[in-house]
Amino acid sequence: MAVFHFELDSVDELRRVQPQLIQRCTKPLIKGVVDVLQHLRILNDAEVESINEGSDLRADKCRLLIDTVIKKGDYSCNVLLREIKRQDPTLSEYLGITVADPTSNMDLK
Repeated sequence: MAVFHFELDSVDELRRVQPQLIQRCTKPLIKGVVDVLQHLRILNDAEVESINEGSDLRADKCRLLIDTVIKKGDYSCNVLLREIKRQDPTLSEYLGITVADPTSNMDLK
């Protein structure tokens, strides 16, 4: 008998948690994640400026961050989810984020 293991790809995982993430993310979490994504060259300077300067509302910043990263594909979404898991484990657990260990394969030097 075959056993099938279904795992969401990172784009689908991010879309799944998006509504609750927008409601519950904090400005420090957004800033921390944006800094890492910029350091890893997932976000460019213009995208970072747009997220930081585009709106004063926390939810709008989070929504723009998520929308920008989703357009970049699975790898970028995976990095974003791993960073949320690393920087805010409580929120990650609440959202049920199921990505790989956030410390594996990341060089943040």
